[in-house]
Amino acid sequence: MCVVEPADAEGQGRIVACCGAGDAGTLHIVHDGLDVTGTASRSPTRITNLSLILSSRGEMVIVSTEAATHAFLVANDGSTTAFPSNPQGFDETISTIYCCNLGDAAVQVTPRAISKFYTGENRRKLKTWRPKDGRITAATGNNGAVILISLSNGKLVLLDCDVEPIASAALDDEASCVALSPSGSASFKDLGMAHATAVSVWSDPVSCVSVYDSILNKIHDPTITWQDKSSNEQTLQFVRALVLSEINEKPYLFCASGDGLVTVYQFACGNDVVTTTRLRAVSLGVLPARVLILGAFDRMARSVLCFSDRACVVRRGCASHLQWVVASAKAFGETTEWRYYIVVPLHKKATTAILACGSQFAICKIDANQGIKVVSVPLAEQPLCICHDLQSHLFAVCTIDHREGDNQGVIRFLRDEAPYNDVHREALEPLEIPLCCSIISLDSISTYKDQRAHFVVGTAFAAQENDFEPCSGRMIIFRSGQANVAPSVLFFVEANGAVYDVAAMRASLLVCAVNHAIHIYDPVVRDNRRGHLKPRASYDGLVVALKVQCYGNLIVVGDMMRSVTLLNLIRQKMIIVEVACDYNTNWVCALEVIGDGSFIIADASGSLVALESLYGNSDKGYFLESRAKMHLGDVVTCFARGSIMTQDDWRNPKVSKVATPLIFGCVTSSRVLVLTPLIARYQVSGAIGCIVSIDDVTHSLLERLSKVLLEFHSGVGDFDHETFQALHNNVATCNAAPMDDFIDANGHDQRAEALTLVHE
Repeated sequence: MCVVEPADAEGQGRIVACCGAGDAGTLHIVHDGLDVTGTASRSPTRITNLSLILSSRGEMVIVSTEAATHAFLVANDGSTTAFPSNPQGFDETISTIYCCNLGDAAVQVTPRAISKFYTGENRRKLKTWRPKDGRITAATGNNGAVILISLSNGKLVLLDCDVEPIASAALDDEASCVALSPSGSASFKDLGMAHATAVSVWSDPVSCVSVYDSILNKIHDPTITWQDKSSNEQTLQFVRALVLSEINEKPYLFCASGDGLVTVYQFACGNDVVTTTRLRAVSLGVLPARVLILGAFDRMARSVLCFSDRACVVRRGCASHLQWVVASAKAFGETTEWRYYIVVPLHKKATTAILACGSQFAICKIDANQGIKVVSVPLAEQPLCICHDLQSHLFAVCTIDHREGDNQGVIRFLRDEAPYNDVHREALEPLEIPLCCSIISLDSISTYKDQRAHFVVGTAFAAQENDFEPCSGRMIIFRSGQANVAPSVLFFVEANGAVYDVAAMRASLLVCAVNHAIHIYDPVVRDNRRGHLKPRASYDGLVVALKVQCYGNLIVVGDMMRSVTLLNLIRQKMIIVEVACDYNTNWVCALEVIGDGSFIIADASGSLVALESLYGNSDKGYFLESRAKMHLGDVVTCFARGSIMTQDDWRNPKVSKVATPLIFGCVTSSRVLVLTPLIARYQVSGAIGCIVSIDDVTHSLLERLSKVLLEFHSGVGDFDHETFQALHNNVATCNAAPMDDFIDANGHDQRAEALTLVHE
């Protein structure tokens, strides 16, 4: 199992898990968020802009292309038809900047004029307004009685429903974008901003946003603070999109910068002065970000769509907080990056929007029900392990192909976006089985300055009938390549046993678990770019080294029968010494380092144990201390770092950094299905869980809440929840409590909103 999460942004990741046996192997992609799926599409020439207006015949989509403008009607079932005749006053021969309803008619904004047109059958008097100098660069309306435009000469003009100027203001420079407060908003009205205008200019990336009143008098200059970056990454950030929106009956300002950053501010009033408070900044990519309001006619359901390379929807959360939810678009048959989209929401349906991409546009439905979603990709092979490379956007899935009858080992490389096609297949030698795969960064074998990750696969050759353990295996190192480029074998090295796990130490050495030993290699690349692994150190004496992790010069080994062994590499002498051990007769099924000196293990009895390596006065210097224990009841098979969701309501504003959740996959308890009095079959299923590190205050609160809940909800029968959790698998626990310093959220996961209210 692995977690796919963008490294340069906050947000939800995707859990990708390999499941199934035999030829029923499946790749399950688990994600959280909103899906945007298309229901109908048309194909005019390349689309440059979209607008939507209400007409007597229904909602009308104005599609502007590079050379002309087209009008379509949207039916209730989501289908579109070309407008039967050009609306009176509508010019389809010129590219359109913006269209909106204005009074009892609609307006078409072009670079040279604002023209009023009518969508009904009755003929009315037409009217056009043209600027005396300059051209129109941006326009916005709130489907009310006014429309705001900016001119290339740095001037703002506010026009009424008769397309007559009622106010104007001079700016320091040309406006990059403009926004109007929502019509009829009580929260903006309470601040004296009933018809407020937000404007940003190109000249100053810091104090570029100003707020004006209904007659374009400046009333506030918000201080725009961008996300901190290192000195070598400093770039000028200009506002490319603005939105004034009301969510949870509170006024907000959304600022989208040219490098994909979306920053949210909240308006407030103190001592008769309007102030702004910066709430959060989220990076959605590197291209200019865009923001727009969804559900504009439903005040309580209003939400804001923010998108660049990726997208999220900001909407009402619990405890009056804002909730950020990732959005995935599948408008044209497959998942497409948001950078290619032009989006406009429908007025009548808050869960419907129009997406344009290239020469197509689609009427899309927004799945507003946030929840866990699973996409299954049949592999037709038995999967054994998986890893993911963020730079090349590839999965490496090690499988066994049973179709040929000889159990052929295969390494498959798949794209990490739908439809998850195979990029490359690498067949292994006969009788060779892949056991592990990892993404390893090693400086000595890097072939690209900006790319150091390599796929490393450990294999084993099937043991002969009289062999106690496998006698040979291989470590195969693949150059990860680039997008749409198949990975290639850089080199491989034979081992004298099965390679159960691999890890990198300080990006310079390769640590391998081979049968009952730990081997350390120094990768070396020759002039012809072919390489080999130079042995540097080894440690024997383990039963079977199943799992290995590194931090600093310490090596954490998950042994089959001795639980956990802590080894130390003395680099001056290049020798490995044992410094601590946690003796236990259970197999270690999964191991993960969760901090400098702290790690968590899962054993075959269905328990989780958090250990910490401490430096003491013992003969070996280090010792392992158990920090927390829990009998889960299910056997955890793997750990993966990353988050499937971002719960902003749980964030403590006093804490700047929140620990990354640890995802785990497990095999649930076997259930016996009695088919006949003589035939019984075992059924095994899987599950995915999450471990989150919490602070002492939250831990104490959850402990008290758990005790209160158990007083009113005793669990199954006469057992409380902890005792039932420990006994339902018929596995005896250790000589400790079923749960020690772990909080089991299964007991009250449905009460998260109430818990948040208590926490606040």
